[in-house]
Amino acid sequence: MDHLNNVVAPGHAPIPGNVVVNQSNIQQLSGLDPATYLTQTDAAISHQPGYLFWGPYGALSYLVNPAGQYPVTIDPRFKTPLTKSLNIGVQRQISNDWAVSADYYHKNIDDILGIRQTNLPFQSRINNDFVGFYVNGFGPWYSGTYDAGIFAFEKRMSHRFTLGGSYSYVSENDNALCSGLDSTLTGVCYPTDSFAGVPPVVTDPGNVASGGTCTGGTNATAPFFACNGNYVPQAGKYYNGANLDKGPSDFAVRHTFQMHGLIDLPWKFELSLVFRAQSGFHYTQSALVPIDQDGNGNFNLRDLKTGRNAFVSPPFVNMDLRVAKTFAIGERVNAQLLFEFFNLFNNANPAAIQNAQTPTPLPAGALPFGQVSQYLPGREGQIGLRITF
Repeated sequence: MDHLNNVVAPGHAPIPGNVVVNQSNIQQLSGLDPATYLTQTDAAISHQPGYLFWGPYGALSYLVNPAGQYPVTIDPRFKTPLTKSLNIGVQRQISNDWAVSADYYHKNIDDILGIRQTNLPFQSRINNDFVGFYVNGFGPWYSGTYDAGIFAFEKRMSHRFTLGGSYSYVSENDNALCSGLDSTLTGVCYPTDSFAGVPPVVTDPGNVASGGTCTGGTNATAPFFACNGNYVPQAGKYYNGANLDKGPSDFAVRHTFQMHGLIDLPWKFELSLVFRAQSGFHYTQSALVPIDQDGNGNFNLRDLKTGRNAFVSPPFVNMDLRVAKTFAIGERVNAQLLFEFFNLFNNANPAAIQNAQTPTPLPAGALPFGQVSQYLPGREGQIGLRITF
């Protein structure tokens, strides 16, 4: 903006072009002290005072991204994520070309970073009546565990073939519904219950006086469900709302078996395969009528009568096959013709599941809960040519 070169004291020469302007030299260049220069420059570009400011290194700056609507605070007990691991394994060679192994892995994953609303009054879960600005607290709110047993076998190339594979049994759980390293969490995700601490005594007066049937209750000596369906934990005992989302991790797979092999055939033919079978992916049931558990006005649609990721899709089974023929062209050049097939057996592997509760009777054209709504590609094939020299 060349016209900013003319923001100078009366009678002072314009600021020369292509000169670096900063807080330490602006008075010499313009005849104005740094604060006055900012005020006059804001006016020159038709912005309110305070739009421009001197940055941490003295450079003329402005906020490319203005402050968000909801403030973000860093938890004073902030920690970086910590993983404690244990691995025990054994391996045994049972012949010249066969070996087997067994491994056990355990991990405690603590202080997973994420966001929750730290200024949410506990009373809000009774009437869903919180008003004001939420404070997004960024901190180590979440944790998880990982346990796995893996059995593997390997046959080295002999008798014109090699073979290997493994079976894994995995238990992977966490309460990190909204974990992430982004303190703003674009698209804002909150745990089902943001409250963490010792609940105070609260009372739900019920709605009998207004013609309802709910008598209400108090959490003074025991937890109860408020008339709006929200769970109210007992007063005086530490409560971590994130544990309401505790369940299998989003990408957890219980059983996985994979096998790979290579067969060296006569006339320079090769046959190779990769086979994989695994449990389906976990998914969470969505409620027909979502509940605002902590009263913050946000609904994450989860049905609180069932656990997070409590359901599993149909299993995944896949076989990929490659047939290759090598041709020698002279002494240094080889050409390899490839025939490759993916999902050889054309298995209908699920890609998405209808996870919403369905009313009774089921509307015309609607899929029932748990029905596969999208499939991964079926059998595919391709031909290729590889030249090495």
